[in-house]
Amino acid sequence: MKLPFFLLLTAISLFSLPLSAQNWSLEHLPGDQAIAGASGTVVGNKIIIAGGVRSDQSSSDGVFIYDVTTGTWTEATLAAPRESLPGVTVGNKAIFAGGGKWAPGTGYVESPLIDIYDAVSDVWTTDTLPLAAPRLGVALAAIGDKVYMAGGQDINGFESNQMFVYHPETGIFQNTTMPYAASYSFAAAAGSKLLLFDWVRCMIFDTATETWNIHEFDTERTRYGCTIVTPEEVWFVGGLPYLIDVYNISDGTWSTRNTQYRHVSALGAYVDGKVLIAGGGNGVTSSSTSIVEVYNVALDGWEDTQLLSAPRQFFLWNPMTAPVIGNKAYFPGGMATNDWTGFSGNMDIYSAQVSGTNTSVSGGFEITCSPSPFSEYVQIRPQPSQSIEGGLIEICNLHGRLMYSQMIPVPFTKEITVPTQEWPAGAYLLRFRYKEGMAVRKIIKN
Repeated sequence: MKLPFFLLLTAISLFSLPLSAQNWSLEHLPGDQAIAGASGTVVGNKIIIAGGVRSDQSSSDGVFIYDVTTGTWTEATLAAPRESLPGVTVGNKAIFAGGGKWAPGTGYVESPLIDIYDAVSDVWTTDTLPLAAPRLGVALAAIGDKVYMAGGQDINGFESNQMFVYHPETGIFQNTTMPYAASYSFAAAAGSKLLLFDWVRCMIFDTATETWNIHEFDTERTRYGCTIVTPEEVWFVGGLPYLIDVYNISDGTWSTRNTQYRHVSALGAYVDGKVLIAGGGNGVTSSSTSIVEVYNVALDGWEDTQLLSAPRQFFLWNPMTAPVIGNKAYFPGGMATNDWTGFSGNMDIYSAQVSGTNTSVSGGFEITCSPSPFSEYVQIRPQPSQSIEGGLIEICNLHGRLMYSQMIPVPFTKEITVPTQEWPAGAYLLRFRYKEGMAVRKIIKN
């Protein structure tokens, strides 16, 4: 059945990205302020966004605190303006260490400062790195009650091979030596292990045994990426175009996955069984994208492509993961290009509404597919007792390539047959988008 052109346009407007409209909401930084390259972490029900670069391209000492319970903002001030300022959380404390202030004509002035926010007392305090050693591009991760502060550049621009282990409750530091000097590494904590992604390798520190392991990449990666930790894996996104380096937490093995789009200086998150890779640049021009790729971990494939409120890159040389509280991920700030223009005061909020391993449903509608597995064709039909006023069916492979797309009849009551003779054997994801949500099934071709 073919739809008249004017009905087709109406259907596309209603169903082409229905889930995006339902899953996303928008907040704005207070006072119409804009920021890029800020750091973010979560303490309790508060998101702490600190430092970065203001729209006048000066280093920021601003802190924006968003209470997700009340939906309100408060502001604070760092001990000094800094960018490339990583942040982590230990217990009820948010900790931001190192970084630097941009000084026109001379470059960065590295900082030894540590800013500490206690969410219980609502008080900020400061500490300094051992020997007041400035560190720009230091990598931070929290494991247990300790903060690991790895590498960074000193005041002479030399990379450090020192890793400070900080105890926030006592203010005590321990010192250990890394196998290689590094700066602007991407840190991730996975169980007892600390992963430091660098240009050509990943250094893995087991905090239980205090031993190091090295994984060498086959080719050099960039430092315009982000790390995402799922219950089973650690993802390093943006090191190479269209490539994700994946570390298996349980057995320590490595693999790769592919994205459909380039995500340079993107922001990532894991929430409710989904991995989101949002925005970033294409690595070729200075422009940004608003595309958000959504990976369903249980289904082991790219489930959806959604959109931010506006195209933007989130940071340069300041790796962070999107703050997550409950079933929501928060994507604050950013800029439209990588030449420090088009700063954003938006904070896009993703709310996970779809979950499940075989059928993911928002809105209560279910579909069945047969035969299973299929070979020459697959038939798609609604449950006998259900009827719905049209929608969009899409089938893609697990790399996200779209294999089939069709607007479905109004109403959707009869089966649709999809020819599949030319498709390679393997797993596919079927998405049925409709006004109230989306149903997802994993289907197999012999």
